[in-house]
Amino acid sequence: EHSVYCSAVLIGLSKMEEEKKETREETRVEEPPSSDDDGSDISSDSDGSSSDDDCASQEGKQGEGEEGGEEKAYGTIGPDGKLIRRTKAQKKALKKLQYRERKQEANRLSRQAKRAAKKENRRKFLESMASEERVAYIEKERAEGKVKAAELRAFLENAKTNGTRVCFNCSFEHIMDQKELSSLGKQIQLSNAAMKLTRVPLSFHLSSFELNSPLHQKFIDFGYNNWTITPHAQPYWEVFPPHETIVLSPDAEEELESFEADKVYVIGGIVDRVVSRNETYNQAKELGLTTRKLPFKKYIPEQHGMVLNINTVVEVIAHYLKTKDMKAALTTCVPQRKQTTSGRKAKKLARKRENYNAWLAANGKADQQLPPGAK
Repeated sequence: EHSVYCSAVLIGLSKMEEEKKETREETRVEEPPSSDDDGSDISSDSDGSSSDDDCASQEGKQGEGEEGGEEKAYGTIGPDGKLIRRTKAQKKALKKLQYRERKQEANRLSRQAKRAAKKENRRKFLESMASEERVAYIEKERAEGKVKAAELRAFLENAKTNGTRVCFNCSFEHIMDQKELSSLGKQIQLSNAAMKLTRVPLSFHLSSFELNSPLHQKFIDFGYNNWTITPHAQPYWEVFPPHETIVLSPDAEEELESFEADKVYVIGGIVDRVVSRNETYNQAKELGLTTRKLPFKKYIPEQHGMVLNINTVVEVIAHYLKTKDMKAALTTCVPQRKQTTSGRKAKKLARKRENYNAWLAANGKADQQLPPGAK
């Protein structure tokens, strides 16, 4: 009985070893081909020159090695077949990227489903009508659409000529990367959409804007050719009279109480993931121009130095010109998450501030503690 038991154990161990070997064979990464003594594995022609196809193949292999090889769940398989594990920061960034991709795909599918449902509802609605009634309804729709299009064209023409002037200062193009340039184009596109939606006449201008520049190419991707906007290659201080110009900057010292139809409001065309302080403010002060900031301290006291998207500032201007109520314009147009200090990020900052102050107190530096609300 003892010998039978030992035989069964040996058979079980041998099977485990075979399974492990099969697993290693499945996960093994093919080693790169060995090179010759001179360090080159590129085949040569009779005259000693390498073929273009072989060169391209070799470059592709080198590129794969430089990029890190095959992607796995917990890291990357390197050229030597070993697993290069990701750092905690890399895992976090990858997780964010995957979440963003899933969210974008879900949003795309949701929009697609809504369009399909809307189309199906319209089809059923039209099928429920008699033939003559359906023809009359469609003709009425087309006539109303032509009237609305004509009204919109007339509004945009009037806005471009007689609307309150809003200038986007594009002189900061050189300090932004491609992603930030795209964000700038998107925000100006949303500004145009906000004007059409509110029907408040605004005359949009671009200063320090060169045609065929990288910024221009980015704007084309966001419908620049359909925008109602006037481009200027010159900076805004050479386009508009100084006494009519007001530069909006979150770093300005004085607050703006109202918007006037005969003024030019300059908004810095700068989108920065890491906020750059005093860019638009210093530029305007060097030229002796008037600078103002939106009155958050008066109407949204929890937030004093808020930095807003360009399209949000345009929405505030349009809402004020329509209602003449600055408080309503700010509370309506500024996102709710920016009107309070009780959000998730604010709570996280408060915990960090408390821990930092406790550390200062424990080390005899209580006089350096941060006040409530400080970042």
